[in-house]
Amino acid sequence: MRLPTSSTRTLLAAFAVLGLASFSFAQPVSVKTNPVGAVTITVAPSSTGTSYNISQIAVPLLANPLVPGTTEPVAPAGLLRAGITSVTSNTITNSAAGWTAGQLAQTGFPMFVRVISGSNVGRTLQITGNTATVLTVDNQGTDLTTLGFTVGASGDQFEIVAGDTIKGLFGTPADGVVGGTAANFSANQTDRVTINVGASVFNYYYNTDFNQWRRSGSGASQDNVVISPQAGIVYQRIGTAPYSITALGNVPTTNSKVSVSRPSVSILGRQFPTDTTLAGLGIENMPNWRKANAGGVTVATSDRVLVKVGASIFSYYFDGALSQWRRSGSGASQNAIVISADSAVRLQRAGTSG
Repeated sequence: MRLPTSSTRTLLAAFAVLGLASFSFAQPVSVKTNPVGAVTITVAPSSTGTSYNISQIAVPLLANPLVPGTTEPVAPAGLLRAGITSVTSNTITNSAAGWTAGQLAQTGFPMFVRVISGSNVGRTLQITGNTATVLTVDNQGTDLTTLGFTVGASGDQFEIVAGDTIKGLFGTPADGVVGGTAANFSANQTDRVTINVGASVFNYYYNTDFNQWRRSGSGASQDNVVISPQAGIVYQRIGTAPYSITALGNVPTTNSKVSVSRPSVSILGRQFPTDTTLAGLGIENMPNWRKANAGGVTVATSDRVLVKVGASIFSYYFDGALSQWRRSGSGASQNAIVISADSAVRLQRAGTSG
């Protein structure tokens, strides 16, 4: 969440210690409780005001869940950290949770289940409905009963964390976003925000005629489009001043397991408030990742990762014969390319397998 009059994603409640291909954003953290952190994400400005400066950003840290209160958002009822007593294809149950029915799946207040132990540690699923003891989740196309969860009295542990909405995260022109009419958007005169929604990638802008976020090709408000904790964002900035967001939240204490559902472009973010490297992401370990010079895959038909380095965005492939990341036109290993804490990466899948 963030206050609408600032460029800050703000937690309004106390910090709490409360088959798809996948890979882990590895980050060792040897703590028993979630430490609190803060990261400022800066979108670089356009140098001309007429051409875009493209940033790939992420909002690291995990925000505590909030629901509408009498005057301001409050923490939801029931357990925010618990064990899984049973699962179905798209539900997770804790028999003693004590949640308020429907409270964890309200428009404008997206919440997610994040698994924090067991073989699915790091998997994060949006809550789409709930009873006092059962969470219905978006299973991302995979039956949860096939994923090997340990259930019962010693079941795998999970926590409930908050996501963002596009308006909640970026605000309005009063916060620094460059908005405009539909014609301004078509003429490349507004900021553009690109995110994954399911298996699709959409462009959004703030429409000043209707005072709401809109999507290219849609006449409906997009203010409540959900940005998951694992999402990456491509921000095309037309404004000539930087735009910043300060994210506050809990530092994750597990790896992050991200699902990539189909051959396409996926924009993925990191949740850790520290830099890592291209090799440190572990993307090459994803099942079905197409490595050049291995299994008949050429450089031209390999899967790619797009990373912004300085002012440029480069495309990298993993060389299976050399066991290192490479860049076309360079003969050196690219394993040590830095991925900053507030940076996202784009995955371009060339194969036919998800």
